[in-house]
Amino acid sequence: MDLDWIIGALAINADSRGVVTEAWASMFALWGALPLSQILTRDRKAILAAVEERPTGRAEIAWTGVGPYRDRFTPSPIASDFATLHRQLREAGLDLPSGIEDCTTPVGQLSLERDLLQPLRDAIERGEVDLGPEGLRARASDLFARVPEAERFAEILAGDDRGLLSAGLLARLVGPL
Repeated sequence: MDLDWIIGALAINADSRGVVTEAWASMFALWGALPLSQILTRDRKAILAAVEERPTGRAEIAWTGVGPYRDRFTPSPIASDFATLHRQLREAGLDLPSGIEDCTTPVGQLSLERDLLQPLRDAIERGEVDLGPEGLRARASDLFARVPEAERFAEILAGDDRGLLSAGLLARLVGPL
């Protein structure tokens, strides 16, 4: 509801308000937030395209509403901007989505979190990679081995009764947690 009021109060024509609505919807889908205090002018009547330092102090430069939408944070980074980091993480053994190197779609906080940061955190937590002073590196195979859950489950079922009973008892203890 607040966004309706904010967009309606902008000192631009109706067509430009539609452009703002589309741009903000895309921004929210990418970042999960709208930094309104940083993309609106102080009087909240225009989109802040830039802030310039002048001899008289800081000057706000507003988007005129003409041409493609622009605020002080556009354009968003694109997926290929992260290609080098993505390649290094894949070389370190992380299981990341492929194809980011050629992707030209914008990325935001939500996709960075889902496709890059969370897999990195998970790998560090599992002990799959080590983050040391020299950077990220895969753990030695004697310290870490990835075993798919289905494969491990098949090993338990194919094993002796004692192993199956032990796994069952452990599952009963862990289940309520």
